[in-house]
Amino acid sequence: EQFLRDHGLDPARKTILYATSTPEINPEDPQVLRRLVTALDQAPNTSAQILVRIHPLDSMVRYRGVSHPHLAFQVPGAYLANSGDRRLLDPDFLVEMRDTLLHCDVVVNTASTISLDGVAMDKPVIAIAFDLEPRHYNRSASRYYDLAHYRPVVDSGATKIGRTFEECLALIIRYLNTPELESRERASLRETMCYKVDGRSSWRVTELILGVLDGHALATTYSRLEHLSRR
Repeated sequence: EQFLRDHGLDPARKTILYATSTPEINPEDPQVLRRLVTALDQAPNTSAQILVRIHPLDSMVRYRGVSHPHLAFQVPGAYLANSGDRRLLDPDFLVEMRDTLLHCDVVVNTASTISLDGVAMDKPVIAIAFDLEPRHYNRSASRYYDLAHYRPVVDSGATKIGRTFEECLALIIRYLNTPELESRERASLRETMCYKVDGRSSWRVTELILGVLDGHALATTYSRLEHLSRR
């Protein structure tokens, strides 16, 4: 409750985390947000709000005029710079993202790695794969989901792809009402893409590097880590 209040949100409402992209990836983020918050207001039996997490390479300049009582913005590392990788230096960046994912109910994004972060915390994830204005395929949001690196996420069924605004809205409402749907698929993708969700990833990376520096073969070091991880 305190987390949501600190962001100006209502703890009694379901919370949609909308993770923005860079302007190059999804130039329509502001327009989608305007339509989404209005559509949610008009949806029957739906009491939801939106927390918008601004991408490090995005800027609040894009969202001037995007305002609603049930919409709030989160700008990680805002005090470091208006935009750019420098905002990643904020020591609270990951802590804030962890807490944001924990306290949201649905994650919406455009082909972002935050899909895996959401899956890691068993949150329903919806991917934007539509354009409000017609675009050539080579500039369309839909093209990202055909790329080889993203196919495992799409094929897993752990995230739902919204091919139109209406479909995206319907998927959001579906998950707000039944968040347990696709939980089994999320667990499978978590095992495939995240390896272990035990809080020891940094330890494993460090041990792997030190093992190689000590002259051990990579495979030997990895096998040792596997053994230690099971202890």
